[in-house]
Amino acid sequence: MKKVIQACVGAVALVAAGCGPSEELEVPVDRPGALSSGLVGGTDDKLLIYNLNTKHLSSPGTSNYEGTDYKDFVYYMSHGSRPRLPDIVVLQEVNTPGYPSCATFVSFLESVTGANYACRYTNAQGGAAVVYRVARLSYQTETMWTLYEMNPSTGVCGRDTSSPYWTGLAVRFKDDLNGKYVHVASVHTPTDDAPNSSEGVGDDCIWTNLKEFNAKLNSLGSAHMKILAGDFNHRDAYVTSAGHQYFECMYKGTNADLGGCGGTNLQFKDPMYRACAAANSTESAISNCLTANHWTTAHGAIDWRIDFLFVKAYSLTDQATIKNDDADVARGQLASDAVNYSDHRGQMVLADYYDSPITW
Repeated sequence: MKKVIQACVGAVALVAAGCGPSEELEVPVDRPGALSSGLVGGTDDKLLIYNLNTKHLSSPGTSNYEGTDYKDFVYYMSHGSRPRLPDIVVLQEVNTPGYPSCATFVSFLESVTGANYACRYTNAQGGAAVVYRVARLSYQTETMWTLYEMNPSTGVCGRDTSSPYWTGLAVRFKDDLNGKYVHVASVHTPTDDAPNSSEGVGDDCIWTNLKEFNAKLNSLGSAHMKILAGDFNHRDAYVTSAGHQYFECMYKGTNADLGGCGGTNLQFKDPMYRACAAANSTESAISNCLTANHWTTAHGAIDWRIDFLFVKAYSLTDQATIKNDDADVARGQLASDAVNYSDHRGQMVLADYYDSPITW
């Protein structure tokens, strides 16, 4: 028995799953030889989860091409070295005004994997979305709300007043294989900072937003797994002359393995942190490991980790931050291909449900 351990709106129309402008849908593709023809859905008590900022679903030959190709990431998820189908793919920068819909991603994922998927999304700023495998998961309900944004003049957090609004999304699914429930939040938070500040220092609204994301996940009821993933636009650690060290308050407050932020810990597990902690004993070494192996955005000489896949689950395995070269190879391209799948690097993990519902 896996024990559950209790640890120490704005109105945005939701477009029906699978719909979107017909001209955005992908036509079926021939599968390269490297793709697995034997991808199967998991039949155990685990879900395979991915997270990715898609860079507006940029792809060569399209009007929204921004120098990247999200299709490389889809090929990675469908490669023969991945014996099972993705169950949940948390996305950002889809369905933002003027850019392709989540239906574009779903259509291409279906054409490559041969499985059926659907999507829930905000149709708002930030482009938060959750793609799910319909043979395993049934949509139940969702909640959406306007995120907090820093007022650059006053340095005070308030609800976003722009149009379209930065919007949060939390979705409740039922696992039809075992009758359990999983809640998923797609996070894409504003980058605004207080006057004279720099991104990642701790004076934006990220901690306020993350606490609300957690509350919204909990508002959907009890579940056997909860997922908080996306582009936080905020680093996990400060940068010093010695490198990335001294974990930032919002990260300490979200990660169950760290102390907390302002006396609060949201009790999510970070699979990348746990991988680094298994091989390193000091905070500095763990932070350096995360920077070296799990950075998600490149900023000159400094690589940042601002994209996260947090999970409340019994166990986490097979975690990885997806290298651009690995996605190129999965597609049958040279590892030196100059076109990356995004300007962010995505993450994956295989998460095991708790046996009993969790309410925290």
